[in-house]
Amino acid sequence: MPVIHKANLLTPSQLIQQIKTLKQAAQQHQLMPAQLQGATISLSNFGMMAGRFATPMIVPPQVAIIGIGKIEQRAVLSKKGKVKTKTVIPLSLSFDHRVLTGAEAAQFLAAFISHLKK
Repeated sequence: MPVIHKANLLTPSQLIQQIKTLKQAAQQHQLMPAQLQGATISLSNFGMMAGRFATPMIVPPQVAIIGIGKIEQRAVLSKKGKVKTKTVIPLSLSFDHRVLTGAEAAQFLAAFISHLKK
């Protein structure tokens, strides 16, 4: 899996460009070993095959993996008590408790969800 090194230093547009560059290199079988090593967090898209939730496995030295389930239209209850149809993206997060506390992992997941909603 390609790694975006120092992603926290990239702007959203730089991040998008980096993803496009890595995708193109992967499709052309031109990824270098350094581009596949050193990840802190992995992203797994098991939803493209099937399933809503999973228990993604962490591969050391990584500290976390986010699993994305199948995107669906679901009936949800609004804050005002009305039923609406919304697009739902099920997420699973596995993390190494030796590195993160449950609170830190929950804060990370909340921030991740917040960015997805933008």
